[in-house]
Amino acid sequence: MRILIWRQWAPLYRLPATYSTLDSQSIGGTCTQMLSHARLLREDGHSIQVLGATPEDRSELGIEFVGSRCRTDQERLLHSEKIDRPDLILLEGAHSGAPLFRELFPRSCIVHVGQNIDHYGTKAALRQSESIDYYAAVGVGQHALLATRFPAIRQKLVMLRNCVPQTAFAQQAVSPVEPGLVLWVGNWNKAGLRKWTEVMARVLSRMPRVRWILAGPSYGLENNLPDHLGAGLSIPKDRVEYVSVPPSRMPELISRAQVVLTSLGNECGPISILDAHAAGRPTISGTDLVYFYANPPGIGLRVRQLAGMERALTCLLESPSLCDRLGRAGRKFVIDNYTEHQQRTDLNAIMELASLRLDGFDVRGEKACDYWGDRIDLIEEKVRRRARRWFRRV
Repeated sequence: MRILIWRQWAPLYRLPATYSTLDSQSIGGTCTQMLSHARLLREDGHSIQVLGATPEDRSELGIEFVGSRCRTDQERLLHSEKIDRPDLILLEGAHSGAPLFRELFPRSCIVHVGQNIDHYGTKAALRQSESIDYYAAVGVGQHALLATRFPAIRQKLVMLRNCVPQTAFAQQAVSPVEPGLVLWVGNWNKAGLRKWTEVMARVLSRMPRVRWILAGPSYGLENNLPDHLGAGLSIPKDRVEYVSVPPSRMPELISRAQVVLTSLGNECGPISILDAHAAGRPTISGTDLVYFYANPPGIGLRVRQLAGMERALTCLLESPSLCDRLGRAGRKFVIDNYTEHQQRTDLNAIMELASLRLDGFDVRGEKACDYWGDRIDLIEEKVRRRARRWFRRV
């Protein structure tokens, strides 16, 4: 099957999002998962072209990365013979190209992979539903969230779970845990980093053996912590470090931490927390529905307010044995649910949907049926509640 993987209209950073970048530079989770999708599909014998990930043509692992620097370049390429007519198009995170792809390739199955679909605006992606055949949720929590919030697209929802590369964590030498080392994993724009900075300012002031490392992607650029995150806070600079490491070094860094901090919300299939689980370290996250599934009870701690954040962090720092127990449970959780094996299974299911579309079948169902069916259920439940209250009064 011919597959076109589209990242965006133009590379956002000077680094190409290709496999050769992974060993030398730190790039974000959306790009690393895109590369995982391409590699697994190529291993299964499919023809893969990637567009919007690099300004220059490249070929790696048998995958063709078609170079383009802007939207004009891409439109020209799409009208040329250089781009094979795809059977399946994966929109990796970005979605604005969907109408053009639908116009040019009316028989192709178009799937939007929902990285950042909540953080950067769900409705913008869902407004493209006339052009997009399926929306792939990248985590179980995101799938549940979209299914409940947007019943009109429920028949278009499929799963394409983010994964942790098994080889990276299996082959990487695990470092001894450094007592008191707290690690933040995620970009500086993730929800809750300012709150974590406030919490860490207090923890660092009363626990002199605690150190804090903040690790975020740099895409080859300067990646210093924004000034506003530490504004008005007294933070001992000699115990805070900002780093940006390539994915190949992340397992070693995470395994050193006693506790890993992640964002407090606006996530989809949070890769940072999956990496922490895979490295066997306890995590503290937000409390939303996505994290209920990605950081479930018995695996990590979920918090929202500053007081709870500080209590949770202090509890773990003072309980190394609890950290190790949660870490072991987290590692098993990832192995059971979020490895390349599960991602390959999800990709194979999407390939079956693409084959059905090529054969002329549309298995998405009637969106209006789900939309009005849910609302009728809500109305009926309200009527039942009011009837029960009325009977109790009489």
